[in-house]
Amino acid sequence: MAVIKCKMCGGDLVLTPGSNLAVCAYCGSQQTVPTIDDDKKARLYNRANQYRLECEFDKAFNAYESIVTDQPDEAEAYWGMLLSEYGVEYVDDPKTGKKIPTCHRTLTRSVTANDNFKAACRYADAESRIVYEEEAEVLSALQKRVLNASAREEPYDVFICYKETDDDGNRTADSVLAQDIYDALTARGLRVFFSRITLEDKLGADYEPCIFAALNSAKVMLMVTTDCDHCSAVWVKNEWKRYLDFMKSAPSKTLIPVYKDISPYTLPDDFSRFQAQDMGKLGAMQDLVRGVEKLTGKDRKAAAGGMTREEKAMVDTMKQSQKRTRALLLSIVFGALLAFGSSMLTLETHFDTIAYDAQGRILTWSGTPRLMLLMLHYGLLGIGLGLSCTYGLRSRAAHWLYLVLYLWNGAILCYMGFAGFRAGASLMILTAICGAAALLTGVLTYHGEKKALTVRLILIAVPLIALLVSGLF
Repeated sequence: MAVIKCKMCGGDLVLTPGSNLAVCAYCGSQQTVPTIDDDKKARLYNRANQYRLECEFDKAFNAYESIVTDQPDEAEAYWGMLLSEYGVEYVDDPKTGKKIPTCHRTLTRSVTANDNFKAACRYADAESRIVYEEEAEVLSALQKRVLNASAREEPYDVFICYKETDDDGNRTADSVLAQDIYDALTARGLRVFFSRITLEDKLGADYEPCIFAALNSAKVMLMVTTDCDHCSAVWVKNEWKRYLDFMKSAPSKTLIPVYKDISPYTLPDDFSRFQAQDMGKLGAMQDLVRGVEKLTGKDRKAAAGGMTREEKAMVDTMKQSQKRTRALLLSIVFGALLAFGSSMLTLETHFDTIAYDAQGRILTWSGTPRLMLLMLHYGLLGIGLGLSCTYGLRSRAAHWLYLVLYLWNGAILCYMGFAGFRAGASLMILTAICGAAALLTGVLTYHGEKKALTVRLILIAVPLIALLVSGLF
């Protein structure tokens, strides 16, 4: 009789005739099982499950896929492909002692939207389908938690993939070389994922969110090795295989095999299309750092004062926005001061037009319309001055605003010139000319002429001087 192994712990399952559900005699987990009609099929499933238990997810996926090729309607094989695709491993829950899933290959697409999940549900019986759907919800929640946690991680420029320890638990030469590369890259201002250092403050925590965030964001992966067999180590291969998958949807990503003391022809065939870097050559570290800087855009940052063109443009936009805000505030303050000053001067000039009652309250004042007009004029003029002091307002709306302000300015100054005979002909002519210049400035401003700025500043000063000297209105 065929024996099926538990896909959670590897123990023997207790099969129930006529049912696709079984209970593990060791971990007590209930799970779905395939339809077994011969020992060969059982061996195929057990081998695929063993690969997945050993976290050899690519080998497990291929094994399940071979079963699907022979039996396209086998639901459990599709479910096994899904577990391998998402890197699902079952571990002991410290609180309950039960087996719970953990994910080593986070993907952005939902588990329930996965084609293998849909195929498993399509070919499964009603009893197995319920189990698949319940487990899929658990996996989806796990995926969502990992994605949310990874979103809080800062993006990386480089991901260094290497083997940290050998079979005896000793540090490898790969690790030493990788740290030398890490030190050289970080010294140049790059943000590098190097598990020996990056994960040292995350002991006891789930590493997957950080690893996923680094793989997803890094523009360059350096596969560092001094032994070709290290590239095939489970977790090393898991990382560079996942990165190759990310490269399919992000062509800008690059993988660079970095080797020392071995032949490049012994590297995995997956690396044959990439330009490898021999760290045994003189100046190899400098060449590697320079190449990585180009790929990540950090060389453009150095040329732009430590920033890329995009970052520099963003900073310039922020500075321009701050400049506009300051100009607007200054224009409001300056306009208020001009309005207040002009009203006080007009009150002093027309003091004889004000009548008071016995309690000192103002009864009448014939100059009120003129006072309001003058306050409005210089208030608008002050706002115009503040807006004129910034070159950031280039929009058509800003040009319309300038046009209205200086047409108003010209009209008021013309009126002051022709009505101010008390001040003498010379002042009348000067003020009238200033008004005409204001009209011209408004037109120039509308057409975006920069030379209009100087004329605007003159137009602010001349009426003030005229008002102080003559006491017009």
